[in-house]
Amino acid sequence: MPVYPQTAAFLQLVTAVNPTYSRWKTSSLAPLVAILNSPTGTAGQVVAAINQVRQAADATYVNKANKYKNALHFLQRTYPIPLGQWVALGAQRSRAVRYPQTAMPPAFNPFGPGMYNVVQRLNPGSQWEGGAAQSVEDFVYTAPAPVGAVLIHMDAQQNGMDTLIDGMRVIDHIKSVLRAVQHRGGGACALHIGNTPPVLAALQADFNGVGIRVVVNEQNHRHMGAIHAAFNNFVTGYATVVVMGFDADVCVRANLFGATEYPAGAVVGTSALTPITAQADVVTSRAVLVTTGTIQQAEYGLIVGL
Repeated sequence: MPVYPQTAAFLQLVTAVNPTYSRWKTSSLAPLVAILNSPTGTAGQVVAAINQVRQAADATYVNKANKYKNALHFLQRTYPIPLGQWVALGAQRSRAVRYPQTAMPPAFNPFGPGMYNVVQRLNPGSQWEGGAAQSVEDFVYTAPAPVGAVLIHMDAQQNGMDTLIDGMRVIDHIKSVLRAVQHRGGGACALHIGNTPPVLAALQADFNGVGIRVVVNEQNHRHMGAIHAAFNNFVTGYATVVVMGFDADVCVRANLFGATEYPAGAVVGTSALTPITAQADVVTSRAVLVTTGTIQQAEYGLIVGL
């Protein structure tokens, strides 16, 4: 392949994370950059060099590849690396977890007297996504089909968005996932409440970059988007959806696992709204869930305590 024409753009993303890149010592990226500047470089060589970077441990970012996540994703999108050779960069606290689609009970939080006394939530169980530890982006980039992303209440800056998970802020992990969804031709659905924008300014460019976008506005301040057909149609349009948003313990929990919220005109005995995990498989991680502490609610399974 000819010399990679976007080396300058790649290195700009590198120096955004490491301003002293190659200034004092030879970087772990040096062999990769040499291949990019070679007129005989190949995708196979690039993949091998990225894997070498991935094997270098880093106390903050898990590994050196994760440190340069944005740059290496950009490189793999634009070199380009064939889907079957895409290098998953790995994860630790940002590891992706899957919740399999689970049927609702025949009577789920039935509407009527005592409905708030014992609140039911789906508990689909959880499993780590992939054979090795991988991030949500690793899942999206290597999935066999496009993936939909659901954004819950990401319409304003919130405490917890700047929390560092595997060296990156939560808001930056979310932006990174949206870029992955865009690259793979997936869609994004933003659920927002009241007179707010669909997403906050920090996410606008990456949300707007996704080709398929659905905006669902809940004026009555319910937590759950399932009151709206557009929300449910989006979720059921994908075998697996990625769920991200604010906050993990209340709003995202309600949308994922259920709450005592009901269809319009509910009558006694009517089941509560259908949570996302009853409509599709879900993939998420601590890295894309906004909270000021660790994940606490039992339904989150493997990521409780992260």
